[in-house]
Amino acid sequence: MNDRTILGYILLACKKLNYTKEEARKLIAEVSILLITKTDEELEDGFQWYKELEEKDIKTEMKQTEMGIKPRKPKRITKFPEGYRSKLSKENERIINLIRTLKDS
Repeated sequence: MNDRTILGYILLACKKLNYTKEEARKLIAEVSILLITKTDEELEDGFQWYKELEEKDIKTEMKQTEMGIKPRKPKRITKFPEGYRSKLSKENERIINLIRTLKDS
């Protein structure tokens, strides 16, 4: 696989992950440098780093429950800031208010 193909795949991933132009540029710049300066053997450092991150995540997620049972793949709960309202909830409230005003009429 040539360098241009690799960079193309990275750009497609950036597009799919909704990276900004600046984020994509930073990633492409770093990968371009690594493609020139690193050997295949040195790439293993990246895989080792990611493996350590995975192991660290598993250790923090595997806290014991009250019954002493450890969940295999605990679900992460998204926490929204206090007072957060999504676009959908705002639109639903607008529709409900509209229906209420039509009922009162």
